[in-house]
Amino acid sequence: MECLQGSTIPRCYGWFEMQLSPGQTVPAWNAHPAEDPTEEDCALDDDKMFGIVHPDQLARTARRDVISVLLLEQLGPRMPLGPLPESAKYVLPVRKLGLPDVLVTFRTDITSLYEDISHLGIAVVQDIRPQNILQAPQYQPCLPSLPSPFTNRVHSWRKIDFELAVKSNLTPWQLSTDYKPELKDMFEDAELDGDEDPWP
Repeated sequence: MECLQGSTIPRCYGWFEMQLSPGQTVPAWNAHPAEDPTEEDCALDDDKMFGIVHPDQLARTARRDVISVLLLEQLGPRMPLGPLPESAKYVLPVRKLGLPDVLVTFRTDITSLYEDISHLGIAVVQDIRPQNILQAPQYQPCLPSLPSPFTNRVHSWRKIDFELAVKSNLTPWQLSTDYKPELKDMFEDAELDGDEDPWP
């Protein structure tokens, strides 16, 4: 999904690993201990149920002396809950030559994120929820949002969390028949729930 970085998904600045010295601990591990010390192994078992696990994942799971950090672009707040104000409609830049910018709702923009992802044959229907949709960077200084390589739209939102994503051989149209009803339900639930977060 590298082609979607900075447009549909966050930019990735790198994956960093550091080997811990004998007896060395990470303060965050003490401040936030895992409820179940075997949780990571259970997650690996779940992955094995869906097919062959990458050798690197097996090696990393077996080691307890390496700390890993995935550094991503800093994003804004997640999509709002409750009734949307009229300000939820905004001008969305379209970077095609000769094509004017268009007035869209935030629902249209978020739906377009999933359209971009479906062009790569990736199914993300299993994990459609508000906390996985964050606002694109608005602070200064920050890198500007890039146009989508598929629609040329410049999105105001980003899709995160691909833990349940699945690579498929379905066409974008076939994938859209799965995610559009789920998105419709998510928007309706988010508007009805208001300040009561259904996904704490």
